[in-house]
Amino acid sequence: MTKSDAPLLLHVPGMQPELAGSGLPSQVRFLSPGLPRTDGELFWVSEELPFSPAEARACLNEMINLGEQFRNTRDLVTLALQPEEDPYGRDGSMRREMAELERFAATGESVGQVKTTETGEQLRAATAVAAQKSLILAWNLESRVHELDALQASFSKTADSFKGLVGVDEEDLEELPGLSTTVASLVGSATDVSRLSWRTVLDAMLRFTPDNAVFVTREERLVAALAELTEMVQPDDDVAGYADSETAGMYRIAAWTLLGHSTPPENRPWLDRELRFLVLQSR
Repeated sequence: MTKSDAPLLLHVPGMQPELAGSGLPSQVRFLSPGLPRTDGELFWVSEELPFSPAEARACLNEMINLGEQFRNTRDLVTLALQPEEDPYGRDGSMRREMAELERFAATGESVGQVKTTETGEQLRAATAVAAQKSLILAWNLESRVHELDALQASFSKTADSFKGLVGVDEEDLEELPGLSTTVASLVGSATDVSRLSWRTVLDAMLRFTPDNAVFVTREERLVAALAELTEMVQPDDDVAGYADSETAGMYRIAAWTLLGHSTPPENRPWLDRELRFLVLQSR
C-alpha cells in the first residue's frame, strides 16, 4: 500500500489533541475547524472549508460575544429564533446565523436547504458554512472544557492541601457541610457537560472528510451506539497495521444509519457512505 493509498485516520468526536488522551496511533490526525493555529502536524485541514482562518476567528468571536449576553444556551437559542425587530441592526445578522447553526445542530439541515430556487452549488456552499460553524463552536467548547478541567484539578489540589493543613479527613468533612459540598461538586469532569453531541460534531465532520477516512474513537456514547447498531469485526487489511494492544476492534456502518436516519437524506449526499471506526480500549 502506497502512502497515497493509505487511509486518513481521524479522531472523533474530539477535535483537540490535548483532550484525546494517550495511546493514539501516531498516524491519527484531528480535523481542523479552520481557526488560526489549527493547521499543524497533528491536524488535517479540508480544502472545502469556506472560511479563511481570520474569518473563522471573527465568526467565533461574534458567537462568543452574543453568547456572553445570556446566562445559558437556552436563552441564546430563544433570541436566535425570535423574529427580527431590526433587520438592519448588528444583532440581526447574528440572530440569523445562530438560528441557522441551531437548525443545523438539531436537524442537519441548513436554512439554505429550504430555498428551492437556489442552485446545487449554492446549497453545497450553504451546508459547508453551517458545518464549519458547528465545528468552530465544538472547538471552542472543547477549549472551555480544557480550562475548566485545569481549574478543577487546581481547586481539588488546594482543597486536599487545606484538609491536610487543618487535619481533617473524609469523615470529618461530614461535620463541615460547606467544605464537603464544595469538594463534592468538583467530582466528575467538565468534559461530560460542555461538549456538543457527538452526532452533531460527526455530522459536521462528514461534510468535509474524504471517503477513505477511518475514524478513531474511544468516546463511550459513540461506541455504545455502534455496538447497538452493528457488530464489531476485525480491522480491514488496510488499517490492521495501525491496530495495536490499544485497539478493541472495528465497526462498519452507514453514516445515515448511525446518525438516526431511516434512509439516506437526499439533501445531504455526504451521509450516503459507509463509515469505518477503529475503537480504542477505554481508559
